[in-house]
Amino acid sequence: MNVAAKPENDNKESTGSEPAGSPRFSIRALWPAVLGLVLLALFLLPALHAAIRGDDTWVSEEAGIIGLSNKGIGEDLWDQSIAFFQSGRPNPLATTQGLFFAWALGDHPMLLHAVIIALTLVAGALLYRLAGRLGLSSAAALLVVVLVAGAIQFRSYHDPMLGYWGTTQIVLILTLASLASLVDALRSGQGRAMVVAFVLFLPCPLLYEGAYPLVALHLGVAFYERRGRSAWRAALPFLALAVLFSALSLLARATSTGIVPGYEVGGSLGGAVRTFIVQLFAPIPGSYLFFNTSYGVFLPTGGSPTSAELL
Repeated sequence: MNVAAKPENDNKESTGSEPAGSPRFSIRALWPAVLGLVLLALFLLPALHAAIRGDDTWVSEEAGIIGLSNKGIGEDLWDQSIAFFQSGRPNPLATTQGLFFAWALGDHPMLLHAVIIALTLVAGALLYRLAGRLGLSSAAALLVVVLVAGAIQFRSYHDPMLGYWGTTQIVLILTLASLASLVDALRSGQGRAMVVAFVLFLPCPLLYEGAYPLVALHLGVAFYERRGRSAWRAALPFLALAVLFSALSLLARATSTGIVPGYEVGGSLGGAVRTFIVQLFAPIPGSYLFFNTSYGVFLPTGGSPTSAELL
């Protein structure tokens, strides 16, 4: 993948020898990042005492299952990934990543949540760095991290923060690292950085179907750094990856005989868009105000929730 160097008149202004939007390294410049991560850690500390819930209760039994079945970890991960694909979901790493965590960490909720908190802090640091690369000041980048921390909610069952054995955090880390590498590629014109950006994002759709629309972030970065066809060319590999996995998801569901309830192919385009909108609102504090007490009506669009929304 060859990426043409960005014309000089399109580059952001810089007052020094460093690329535009790249903060100078100094102890004084680091304090907003450190403060943001400390605040994020303090907010997440109560999660250390949370129990294992939802799908993770099944995954937490994996170490015992491997011992009783006399399987090796590699054989079991392979069998589970095949079974996951046959259930209509072309994301084999979604189950293997969780099973590996369960095998490595054992049935220790506090250890699991400590690892998840650490992964969240890594994602927060990458977010701060990316915001700086895109030209935000240290204070503005700190505000971004704090706003993200304030949007984290703990749920009682399927929890995106504590659940799924860190899948959410791993997808965020890989996506943010990919976006940072994409910025470097577009500013330097180096094809190697573009390849790195693609390779970093490649595991994300293999981990989680929710990663498909994240390619919109790559498109946004491309248009921030480029204009017109040049931006579309830079984002094309990521857009193609999302289209490919979307097609694989539809094909897997259409041909599978063991689809998990709630993941069937069907409904309308309007229902799919509505589901996506509802899930976008979910992380926003006070989002429950958009729903009635039975979670039966989404006020902006009306009607009842779909199966995917209830999941």
